[in-house]
Amino acid sequence: MTLFIKMQSLLISSSLDKRVTESPVRYDHNIDQAVLPARDDNDRRVMALGHELIRQIDSRFPYQQMMEKFPIKYMVPINNIVHKELSCYRVLLSVVRDSVEDLVNNIDGQYPIPQEVEDLWNNIQTNKVPDRWLKFSFVTAKTSLADFLVELGLKLEFWNELVAKPNILDTANFWLPAFFSPKSFLHCLAETRSRTEQIPVDMLMHQYEVQPFMAASKPCEDKHALYINGFWLEGADWDEDLQLLVETTQSARFLQFPCIKLSTPYSHDIPKATMPRAQTPLDVGVKSPLKLVRKLSLKRMGAGAEADDIKVFACPVFKSTLRLSNLGLMPADSEPLERIQLCTRVKLSTWVKRSVALVLEVGDM
Repeated sequence: MTLFIKMQSLLISSSLDKRVTESPVRYDHNIDQAVLPARDDNDRRVMALGHELIRQIDSRFPYQQMMEKFPIKYMVPINNIVHKELSCYRVLLSVVRDSVEDLVNNIDGQYPIPQEVEDLWNNIQTNKVPDRWLKFSFVTAKTSLADFLVELGLKLEFWNELVAKPNILDTANFWLPAFFSPKSFLHCLAETRSRTEQIPVDMLMHQYEVQPFMAASKPCEDKHALYINGFWLEGADWDEDLQLLVETTQSARFLQFPCIKLSTPYSHDIPKATMPRAQTPLDVGVKSPLKLVRKLSLKRMGAGAEADDIKVFACPVFKSTLRLSNLGLMPADSEPLERIQLCTRVKLSTWVKRSVALVLEVGDM
């Protein structure tokens, strides 16, 4: 992780000499001779970090060992999800590694400058994520190369910690932003119970319960349940004491949202708690009592609280602040990842008009 912080500092500070980085072509034949030492110094800095980045990718992402530890198994769907996620990261890191290696070799004078290397150098100068990387990257709203590298480092750190555990389910918090496909992971818990108990997956449903803490200190003790976190709330605030969605009094656009417990009860155990796809979030809040969702909030507000005061907002969850724009052509990207029921006393149309949502990645803040 230290390496990614160093690269962020290099890219956003004045570590690279501006007389060189502001030049349209890195090796301009008409460049002032007095700038040549600065250009060489810039090359040395980028080359050293490039070598270190390649070394870190090779040492911190032992793909074959990870795959052997989590082989694909029908009865263990979470293994299949981990296998798929690590494969996606392998492709991304291969593209990053090849690009950086080409740049390092070019700086070392091993072959002439191809257009791809020149484009990468221009991206480094302007602190912009290369388009080639974005083609294989996780969905992100970040445009800064420095911030992108730090985010990539955080995601790799999560996966290294997860695969180091004897059992995946020993993980205390599943950090949802680290997944290329969060929706697949959310569904794998129900698939695991379905295959273990030999029941149709349609008999199960997702139940989300907001916790009074940001991160769990130990794995969820309930059977067929786990903790997920990494959410940001946009356009509103969350009252942790009352477990209610409330008006925000802070100037920040995004506020960190507490940890959520995801469980997979039988659908017939939760009366009228499912949300028909044809209904809008506003319809759900008005027509559906959602008794279990309201129960915790009423208990925290005390005996004087009335059930009629509590409404339920079906809050959409998006991968990033891009929401549904520019996320690719996959059908799964044409709708929110999930809708999590949040209790509130505020008129539901307020949240709908304000486009209140939970997002997993907040872009350049």
